[in-house]
Amino acid sequence: MLMALLNEAQRFEIMCAFGLFDKNGNGKVEPQEILQVMNRIGLNPTREQVIEILEQIDLDHNGQVEFSEFAAVMAKRLLEEEGAAEIQMALAVFEPRQGEGENVEMPRLQELLTTTGVSPLSEAEYAQFLTVADPTGSGSLPFEHFRKLPCWEQPDTSLPVAPTKEGE
Repeated sequence: MLMALLNEAQRFEIMCAFGLFDKNGNGKVEPQEILQVMNRIGLNPTREQVIEILEQIDLDHNGQVEFSEFAAVMAKRLLEEEGAAEIQMALAVFEPRQGEGENVEMPRLQELLTTTGVSPLSEAEYAQFLTVADPTGSGSLPFEHFRKLPCWEQPDTSLPVAPTKEGE
């Protein structure tokens, strides 16, 4: 589930947003609740537009959006929008400084990966990382190769395809 890829603040943000839509507190967002919230923020959609939005989010086609459906769509948005920016900021930390050539500075890489962040790598994990990042053991890591490593790929945020109702 995409929610597991989010941090605590992002999950809380999604829960609060769901609460804004779920006006009657029944754990489900119904078309009328979507319409009310959108009108309140000045979007003023037609009933048809609300139904179209609902059809995109309502994976089980029951005419309402449960928290799991809402959370999946919101997590996808957060991961795609914020994730790309976070990856770019992280890569900037490792980018060679002017005059340092085109390679990632290996001692700096080791220091950053093993001492910083929420989950720094152990020395064994760093050694394993090097088998992927520098498979020949040259001790030289071109930045362009570094930025293409799998660890910099965004997670798959595709949502499950909703089965259609019979006859549609």
